[in-house]
Amino acid sequence: MQSHLDKNDNESEAHNASTNSGITERFEIAKVLASGKTSMAYKAVDKILGQEVTVKTIAPDLVNKDRLPDFHRDLKAVSAIDHDCIARVLDYGQTRSSKPYMVLEYIDAPSLKEKLKKAGSLDPDLAVRITVQLLEALIPVHGAGIIHRDIKPSNIFLASPGEGGQEHGPIPVLIDFGFSHIRQPNERGIVRSTAGNFAGSPAYMAPEQIVGGEEGPYTDVYALGCVLFEMLSGSPPFSAPSDEELLAMHLETLPPPLPALKGKPDNWAEQIEAILKLMLEKEGAARPGDVAELASALAALLPQKKNAGKEKKQKKPKNIPGHADALPRAESFSLVKLIFTTILFSLIFLVVTTVLNHPHSHKRQASDKPVSSESSSSRQ
Repeated sequence: MQSHLDKNDNESEAHNASTNSGITERFEIAKVLASGKTSMAYKAVDKILGQEVTVKTIAPDLVNKDRLPDFHRDLKAVSAIDHDCIARVLDYGQTRSSKPYMVLEYIDAPSLKEKLKKAGSLDPDLAVRITVQLLEALIPVHGAGIIHRDIKPSNIFLASPGEGGQEHGPIPVLIDFGFSHIRQPNERGIVRSTAGNFAGSPAYMAPEQIVGGEEGPYTDVYALGCVLFEMLSGSPPFSAPSDEELLAMHLETLPPPLPALKGKPDNWAEQIEAILKLMLEKEGAARPGDVAELASALAALLPQKKNAGKEKKQKKPKNIPGHADALPRAESFSLVKLIFTTILFSLIFLVVTTVLNHPHSHKRQASDKPVSSESSSSRQ
């Protein structure tokens, strides 16, 4: 089984979680998936639904009682979105110790973080395809007025498409919606939560998120731009010895150029560089705000399906007048039926006409046959 974050199979920790989580009436904790300063993730069994789920508790300082209604509102809105690339939100609430929690579907798949750790970087087409799918998934999310705020490789899972699924690789699934952070900018303008933790993931945070500015769909576009850069190059656009230095780079430093992309011509690399430059603009207003348009621009860089040409060739009408292939199936069937009906009626008409006009027809025999004398006398 794969976790939503880094694995942690410590049995005693899982036992403590089951005892102290405050949500054990409904959820039986199986193991700890991840633990951190701001959140805990558990694999659990929902006793009511009888299925495996992921339960995530969040530090109260990130979502305090004043922001809790916003947190619940966002999760309720996300739970209503039905999209393959959005993890289903099954439940949410507060534990007995007042920790906000969310319950998500359990995804038995590796995270993008794990994939990149093993592979280094991804095939350029796969990287673009994953980005397009995630942008399309964000269309209803942003339409509902929700900003994810924490898009990063560990929050993206690469689920199997299953039988009859996509032929171009895994389906990316985005998790962890609902973060409404408390902002306390420090002397450099960098936001931390009230407990001193960063309200986000430093390697993927947009400048406006760092300084506590106004956030919008462009905030998620920036984070996804960082993820796309990492998928193509093997590392995020910025790295530094400390989080403070890293966040300062998001504010002040231009992203480096992409390395040479294997199997892609220079003009393709130039186009993807141009799109990445827009996604990673320092000012939110300079970034694409419409994720649908951005998805279309990236999708244009993907190769067409190999069998698309063959399908079109097979469907192309033949230049033969009256040929059945020159019409759609339903219309060709109607034409054949019409021709058959016409021939049938013509044959019937011909037979009837022949019978009526033939000298030995029944009608002519009845009128022309001479009456015998016996018949005549008997009638008399």
